[in-house]
Amino acid sequence: MPYRNIYEKDYTSSGRTQYANFAVLVPGFVDPSKDTDDLFDINGVAEFTKQTDFVEKIGKRDSNVGRAGHKPAVPAVAAEILGKDTDNAIWQIDPDTEAKVLLVGKVLDEYKADDLVNVKAEVPTAWLAIPTKKTEGIDEVGELQDEEYEYTIVPWNERVAETKYVIVTDKGKDAEQEVEGNIINHYGNQIAYELLGLGYTVLYKRLTDVTELEDENFYEGLEDKSVYDFRYVLTGLRSGIGLTENTTLKANNNISKLATKRNDILALVDIDEDAYLNSGWTTQTQIASSITDWINRTEADEYSAIVGPGLDLYLAEDKIYNNSTLPMSLYYLACAKYALDNNYKEWYAVAGYKRGVCKYVIKNPLLKVGEVLVNKLSPRTNTTKIDGVPVKKACNLVAQIRGNYYIWGNRTAFALKTDDLKAKHYLNIRQLIITIKKELYNILTSKTFNPNSDTLWFSFKSAITPLLETMVSNDGILDYDIVRTTVAQKGTMAATIRIVPIEAVEDFEITISLENSLEETNTILE
Repeated sequence: MPYRNIYEKDYTSSGRTQYANFAVLVPGFVDPSKDTDDLFDINGVAEFTKQTDFVEKIGKRDSNVGRAGHKPAVPAVAAEILGKDTDNAIWQIDPDTEAKVLLVGKVLDEYKADDLVNVKAEVPTAWLAIPTKKTEGIDEVGELQDEEYEYTIVPWNERVAETKYVIVTDKGKDAEQEVEGNIINHYGNQIAYELLGLGYTVLYKRLTDVTELEDENFYEGLEDKSVYDFRYVLTGLRSGIGLTENTTLKANNNISKLATKRNDILALVDIDEDAYLNSGWTTQTQIASSITDWINRTEADEYSAIVGPGLDLYLAEDKIYNNSTLPMSLYYLACAKYALDNNYKEWYAVAGYKRGVCKYVIKNPLLKVGEVLVNKLSPRTNTTKIDGVPVKKACNLVAQIRGNYYIWGNRTAFALKTDDLKAKHYLNIRQLIITIKKELYNILTSKTFNPNSDTLWFSFKSAITPLLETMVSNDGILDYDIVRTTVAQKGTMAATIRIVPIEAVEDFEITISLENSLEETNTILE
């Protein structure tokens, strides 16, 4: 809207307000059995604030199934196929679907099934019956129909495939479901559910096929700030496993473009797992160069933050989702909310010992790195290289520091063009600017069509000053000035808000000087 343009210039060299909206835009699948005709708006978006409403209207997808709403359980028929007896098995009722779920631990203890690998004891899981038929010594996938077929029961997440499997349901019926790897690796439904539990508002963008994320028009209409007010956007992709690189790269570029168009949100770009899992490299330096090459090909800029790797997240001692590795973007948002709940303002860096952790416990990150490599992936100059690959954009990784895992990075994806860092490179400053812009939008909207007089000017200054004063007193900015400017266009009030932002420290230079006495100036060197 031209009469509410909020521009931004970077001249630097190196209370959460009532208007700041902490909603997240998440694309995701909908349970096809749900009636959603009147739920989504013309752009395919529905807003949720409670988990119960989300489950009722959208459906909650378990991590072990291919689509939202389908929650298969382990019935007697599964064991019968293998000739097992489940009379003494331990069952529990799933609270979301009221389906009976067999506890894996009992099966492992009693039957020692060879196919039940990497499954934690006493954790409910979904299962698949894999039908196979011997034909001239070649196994081929068939349909569940007669005694000619043999069946192997495996945990769902053990089988990410391009073919059809049979889901074993709690009623002993076999529902054939086409499950593609690209569906399994989209986690928008799970992420939305978790974000609602954290206290975020979720704008849920309906998704029917993961390839829609490649379409540059997928987010059309969401740049309208008067209709959609949110702070973050993510793809919901775990990463590129089972997907083409074209899909993941285009999906991430599309959210980055949306953030740039709006300039009041942050796109969280999850690093494609293929960049570090399937790259063929073995050393950390080689893996880092592969990550750098992938990052350099993204269109992410100062309105985006690149994060990674995928993580196994636990809440206390319970895993959030069985056999599931979730995107780093969820962990970042969990830490950001945890920091807010502990009275840190949103312009404090979500990183380090205090704000780079939250109530979720990290186990088994897909990429384990230390501080040295993480710092290389957050360059200080534009001449930094890893294994010969120039590092143009920074990423924010979870690093292992003294035995614990922390978010160890506070950078946007703004490319280094000179030998010094600018304000736009710091993620905490991007968060600060987002808060100012959202506050300005609401203030200016409330004053539109008022007389363009001195009364309007003083009213405007009085409205924006409290936020700026809060930023001064809470280590967001050192100082500010609000200057009225003139423009030739009729019906326009113009102003420049000058601020001196405070970046988060990344490096320390401490000198230990050994001297004969404090009165002398000669240093004794060892």
